[in-house]
Amino acid sequence: MKPIMMTVDLTTGTSQITPVDELFDTYLGGTGAATKLLTDEIALNKDPYAPPSPVFFAIGPFNGLYPLCTKTVALFISPLTGNLGESHAGGNLAMALFQAGIHILKITGRSAFPCYVRIVNHEVSIHRAYSLKGMSALASERVLRERIGNTWKSSIMRVGPAGERESPIACVTVDTSRHFGRLGLGGVFGNKNLKAVIVSGNGGIELGSNKGRYLKFYKNLYDQFVHSPALSKYHDLGTSMNILPLSRINGLPTRNFSQGFFEGAASISGERFADQSPYEIYATLLDEGTYLCSIRTMYRILQVHAEVCERRDQLRHPHYRKPELLATAPNQLWSWDITKLFGPVKWTYFYLYVVLDVFSRAIVGWLASIVMKTNAQMGLIANVLVGVAGSMLGFWIAGMLGIAASGGILRFVIALGGAMLLIFILGKLGIFRKT
Repeated sequence: MKPIMMTVDLTTGTSQITPVDELFDTYLGGTGAATKLLTDEIALNKDPYAPPSPVFFAIGPFNGLYPLCTKTVALFISPLTGNLGESHAGGNLAMALFQAGIHILKITGRSAFPCYVRIVNHEVSIHRAYSLKGMSALASERVLRERIGNTWKSSIMRVGPAGERESPIACVTVDTSRHFGRLGLGGVFGNKNLKAVIVSGNGGIELGSNKGRYLKFYKNLYDQFVHSPALSKYHDLGTSMNILPLSRINGLPTRNFSQGFFEGAASISGERFADQSPYEIYATLLDEGTYLCSIRTMYRILQVHAEVCERRDQLRHPHYRKPELLATAPNQLWSWDITKLFGPVKWTYFYLYVVLDVFSRAIVGWLASIVMKTNAQMGLIANVLVGVAGSMLGFWIAGMLGIAASGGILRFVIALGGAMLLIFILGKLGIFRKT
């Protein structure tokens, strides 16, 4: 698959495909290629809210092929700093771009009306979005998924009211709870009258005879990454375990990037509150004289990040599949049941045990009992087994002797076969006739 760039011009409503294989040969990954493209644009225009100001979404050559290569990079002119803006987000976007056969998506221009862009493979359509105006990012996703048929292979980038108001710190939300955060990409979307971008595709790569080698190599990489001690913290508490280390090395931007640490980092770290509910966290912080936000806000933030659940890894039970049995001839599969029958006097009952042959629907044995006991069930099943097996043995003996399939002699031989089988079973159980 040769890398291509899809350019969508919101002003004219047109799109264009450009090969960029030489760009990827020269610069490292999607970040390097998109950075080169944006620096060339900044040299001509530094106004983030100018209509020609572009936004680049890029993936690298490993996206969609190897584990952990799941992020998409966004490069744009930041309305917050006026300089190069770079942001990364997870979700399904990288896979959707890969399946659509797009390595770089460039959006430029400004729409004359609120709109959203839908990209399916290399086909681009621009739709009016007046009905989405003012909606939150979560509500917009629900509405758009209903419109496109709720296909979860599609990835949806969208903004909320802050982005529509061109806030220089607005985010772009990807799928359920991923974000192109910081540096104001949401404000750039709002300035372009762009509410959302939907990407989907059905492409991929043909592995052919190399499929086995690829899967083996993929699994080897996956096992090394997943079971690496360096990543174990993400399996337990997630990225919240980075709060304290980042704050210690002055790498935790706070107060609009005015400082690189947070004096209250210990109060919000993942280690401290891993096993506590928001109510416990709220009460604990109040006892310490700290108020961060309300309990409802805590739940709202957790819900946005799909964390209103058990926050530690839980045992995943394997999927249980009900056994399926198939009978193609009589006496291959039996079923039994108990029916409660009314007795001659009030509050008295009989228990009717019936054994059915599943194939022929014939009753192969039954027993009526005044009590429901396990030994009665086992006795019935044992009698039926001995009877059927004895009949089969008797027919075999009769066939060997050339006896016709009727008459008293045949019945005698069948009974003899049953008796022989019963004596054999009793002998195996260590039960012998007392002399």
